[in-house]
Amino acid sequence: MSYILLIVLVLEILFIYKCNGKNVVSPSFIACAMFILSTFVFILGKDYFEYSLNLETVITIFLFLFCILLGEYVSNCHNANYNKKGNSFEYIYIQKSICILLAILVFGLGIIYFLEVYKFSLTVGNFGGNFATMAMYVRNSKMYSKSTLVSQGTLLSECIFYFCIYCFFNNLNCGKKDLRFFIPIIAFFPHIMAADNRTTLLKILSISCIIIFVLMKKRTNWRKQNNGKIIFIAALVIVLFLCAFRLLGYRTETSIRNSLWNNLMEYISASLVGLDKYLTVGEKANQLIGQWTLAGVYNILRQWGVNIPVVDKFEAFFYYGNNFDSNIYTAFKAYIQDYTYLGGMLGMYLWGFFITRKLNKVKRGKDGFFNICILGLMFYPIAMISIEDVTASVLCMQTIYMLIYLKVIEYFFVKRKITIGKTKK
Repeated sequence: MSYILLIVLVLEILFIYKCNGKNVVSPSFIACAMFILSTFVFILGKDYFEYSLNLETVITIFLFLFCILLGEYVSNCHNANYNKKGNSFEYIYIQKSICILLAILVFGLGIIYFLEVYKFSLTVGNFGGNFATMAMYVRNSKMYSKSTLVSQGTLLSECIFYFCIYCFFNNLNCGKKDLRFFIPIIAFFPHIMAADNRTTLLKILSISCIIIFVLMKKRTNWRKQNNGKIIFIAALVIVLFLCAFRLLGYRTETSIRNSLWNNLMEYISASLVGLDKYLTVGEKANQLIGQWTLAGVYNILRQWGVNIPVVDKFEAFFYYGNNFDSNIYTAFKAYIQDYTYLGGMLGMYLWGFFITRKLNKVKRGKDGFFNICILGLMFYPIAMISIEDVTASVLCMQTIYMLIYLKVIEYFFVKRKITIGKTKK
């Protein structure tokens, strides 16, 4: 059945490519491509998984992806006659001294984050004070919560990271290779090392890729000329992530317990087994409406004093192969559990509709740093769709703070063009 799923997905992505005007930066195309990746790895690892998918799983994946395409198609019909702005770019000048100051800020906040995690690890088992494996103790304890300074500092640093990515590729389209923007980008490294999971890295890569791809498509006025280059860059980023995924796994010892291949197969494709088992066995009823996808919204309401019960936020484990286990599911599981099968399909339709609506606004000329970053945030759940549901990490208070930081950065560095002292371009 896994071969049938792969064939169905390949045919579906070809149909999507034809229907969406040969645009590879679209929610349905990216979602389908991610499921093709997960299915392909699942087939390669058949001896590891020792599991056969059911027909219901194949149909579910096909229909849910089609609903994303349907939402995308309807949104495009509403914007059929928009006029594109064209491929003009405005050079963004940022002094090298400001880039260095931003790098110092990002690096300093990263060190504060790293030291806070380290100190907490000493209280939950890291008695030897090992920096290399401190994340393992923090992850296993499931008790660590960032302080306000670290939480806000991480968000601000992440926004600066995106800003530098945007500036570099925007200016590259202007014929300028401003390598100084990589100084704050490199300074973000301590934040990656401090995090007790690898989802942070995947989020940053997903949003950064959307920023880059949108700027690349803008250069060709959203024609298909650079589709091949975009697909190549996406494939390269996936390879780089998998390498980083393995290396970062040594912090929590997950890379020590499993071989490289088993480690990658579990993260990329075990979600298919999880979805299949969920559709076959089911799960106990939710305590809250939208318990999984709206977890971030419920946290906001609790902070505002609304009395909402706290529920277990950890997914149940399932077993496969030679007594391997995982609690990784595709995003479809959360939507079906929260809103039933039909409600989940409606949720996919809405994602396709609203992402495409925002994408069309960007095509019409609202393609500044702030709007493109919002688009990247909206694409993040789509980029993760075959692996896990990250809706709750987007619909949360942290996103509101992030939008404020993005707007402030755009105001001071793009609109006001802040500088230190007198300088010439």
